[in-house]
Amino acid sequence: MLKTMSPSLIITFAAIIIITVAGYYYQNRPAIADGEIGLQIGVPAQHEIAPLNKIFILPIVLQLTNKTGADVELTATNSCKIFRYIITRIDETFIQASGQGKDCTARPVSDLIEADTVMEDIQQIALDADRFKPGTHILSVRFWGYDATSTIEFTLPDYSQNSVSAPN
Repeated sequence: MLKTMSPSLIITFAAIIIITVAGYYYQNRPAIADGEIGLQIGVPAQHEIAPLNKIFILPIVLQLTNKTGADVELTATNSCKIFRYIITRIDETFIQASGQGKDCTARPVSDLIEADTVMEDIQQIALDADRFKPGTHILSVRFWGYDATSTIEFTLPDYSQNSVSAPN
């Protein structure tokens, strides 16, 4: 089965598994102070720009931690405002951002994060390979109105291995 899957798909699945395990491992780390709600994101430190039809997938683990001691209602003006992102180069040159989705509801949405819990979500964002070059990029994320930032190093695939051939 693995021989029929593209290398970029295998890499994406492996990254999702690694990020999910790391997310569970770091779930209770003390980065969010008592009495606060905070967002932490997990992304691969390095991610190959391995386009499949000019698109590559970046998996992101979102962890919204409620340490307020009380249940908190989360609201957004529409379903497309729950998760938003922007990616820039390290020099802050714009690369890509989430746009207005096709399936956005025109009405407000809400959810509840219970006291002393972590709400976890995994997003896969489709990135336009033509916009990205190897190097350090900044990912800024907003999830239910809370912000977090991470750096990502985008690299090119190493086609020198015998088992993988360069695309035509």
